[in-house]
Amino acid sequence: MKREIFVVIVPRLTTKNLEVNQKLIKLLEKFEQEKNVTPAQISLAWLLAQKPWIVPISGTTK
Repeated sequence: MKREIFVVIVPRLTTKNLEVNQKLIKLLEKFEQEKNVTPAQISLAWLLAQKPWIVPISGTTK
């Protein structure tokens, strides 16, 4: 699939959304440094905080 078509299909890849996402990434990087944690640890903590019946399966890649 050509990149141009993919960008149209995936709203996260629009220029406006990429700018917003970059700001969020910078905020998360700052948080990681302050708390001395990894992106994976933040991801797991966020996932666990969503619903009590959501259980992450460690070792999965997708």
